[in-house]
Amino acid sequence: MGYLYNGKVYHTRIPQRLHTYQSEFDVNELKYLPKVGIIYGHAHASLAPVKALMDEKFEGIVHAGVGNGYIYK
Repeated sequence: MGYLYNGKVYHTRIPQRLHTYQSEFDVNELKYLPKVGIIYGHAHASLAPVKALMDEKFEGIVHAGVGNGYIYK
């Protein structure tokens, strides 16, 4: 979408959906925020972090993975 350089925002693409204060997402309607964990993917990654988040009943897992959206198995 863009980048920040020397304190100034540069946009390289135009968003296709509403965002920030124009978003359809209304925080005033939230009852709670779900418990979400982040797993960082890399070659030869272990499933232990995923299992730990599942054991702790996280409601979502974000996979910050490698290129093309692949998940290492």
